[in-house]
Amino acid sequence: MSGIAVVIATTQGPVEVAAISAEHPDVNSVACMAGSDNELPISAAYNGFVRLPTGLVQRYFEHSAFLLELSGSIDTGESWKLGAFVAHALHYNGRLARGTADADRVVWVTGDIRRDLGVPAVGYVEDKLRRSQALFRELAVRGVPVNVLMPAENAAGFDGSRLAELGIGPDSVVAVNTANDALAALGLPAVVARNGIGRVHRRGAARRRWMVAAAGAVLILAGAAGGIVWYLTFGNASADLPLSVADVKLRDVLYGRTIHGTSTISKRPFVMNLLDGGVATIEMPADAIRPPFKDHGSWWVWSGKNRICYQFTRFSQGKMRCPFISVEDGTITARRGDGTPMNWDFRRTAAAVAR
Repeated sequence: MSGIAVVIATTQGPVEVAAISAEHPDVNSVACMAGSDNELPISAAYNGFVRLPTGLVQRYFEHSAFLLELSGSIDTGESWKLGAFVAHALHYNGRLARGTADADRVVWVTGDIRRDLGVPAVGYVEDKLRRSQALFRELAVRGVPVNVLMPAENAAGFDGSRLAELGIGPDSVVAVNTANDALAALGLPAVVARNGIGRVHRRGAARRRWMVAAAGAVLILAGAAGGIVWYLTFGNASADLPLSVADVKLRDVLYGRTIHGTSTISKRPFVMNLLDGGVATIEMPADAIRPPFKDHGSWWVWSGKNRICYQFTRFSQGKMRCPFISVEDGTITARRGDGTPMNWDFRRTAAAVAR
């Protein structure tokens, strides 16, 4: 089986994810040595990492019990969690290799992961890299590409010469601020941080998943330079509600479009892409004082409301927005909740034209 193998970095040496298997939801998740029933010391922590209410795996990958088989022991700490999350994302999308032996790509990972998907700095990264040098040399001889994923704060401490000393090319290192940075580096769909149960978006119409997050209707009026900005979150703005014929038509009109506008918070221009499977991306160019900005999220049509909802991990402060949308004579316009027009320009892409 080809695919991407996950190597979890430890101070004792690299540990490969040999397999992930879904188990009956009534049992606890277990981490064990590959091919054995020897439960590893992190099993209890892994079960908490998988199962709701604390578990990120069930929150985003829709199942509550797994068997995680590893090539070696992980005894303690939190820095295995980002690697486990990446492995579950690959497993969910059918791209996880059973170890490095038959992989066509390897990702070496160290990092914790918070409930909001943020990735804080961890310790002993250089020690972990040195312990993995033999593996890096072996993979280089075999011609297997390697990505080295680590928290951005840790990556900032490694210059080109230090990486070269460790046998790592600077282009191999991926500095990770959020879990979605790691997923994007591997070509995986983004997940969206929410207070409720989240879901990853599978690609393709047959697996469209429409995200939902809301907890009561709240309307907050906030002052902003140059005018008044309405911040909206909506109860019942569910992506799982059935769509009417009109809703489906609106969704199909919007699919594949790019929205060109200006952020009311940062005042920077942005381009938002409405992609298949409810995936949304957004980009803002650099200006005189700020670097380029990119983010991943989701979008959906609010059933029966003539609204499009979207939510990103950081853009618009991570809040869900649901402007009104109208389509007249092929022209799409957007309005805020108070009826004022939004300066959005909806443009057709190749995907939209194909529709």
